[in-house]
Amino acid sequence: MALVLQPRAVGNSTLTTPKPISVSTSQAWEGNDGLWSTFAVRVGTPEQVFHVLISTNGQETWVPVPEGCISSDPSNCGQLRGVLPFRNVQGTGFLVNEVGDMRSTISIVH
Repeated sequence: MALVLQPRAVGNSTLTTPKPISVSTSQAWEGNDGLWSTFAVRVGTPEQVFHVLISTNGQETWVPVPEGCISSDPSNCGQLRGVLPFRNVQGTGFLVNEVGDMRSTISIVH
């Protein structure tokens, strides 16, 4: 089951405080500086899945981009950075050109 994040209403509508989101971890313990519990998120249409660390200090969560892996990195660089296979191919990051529609397409995997 996925929880889809919706944009806030604007204009003359009354804004309400959103309810907190409680999400289970991915059950994957990852990291190069210790083992961290990650969260699985799906981005784009068609969906690309990533294991990410949710920021508790800011309002943004970033997904890996291909430019983060360089030729001197290990061959499994993308996997080490939380990139899961897309269309049965292990990649190195978010493939912008593969996304048909980015509106309201970020979801958290429960």
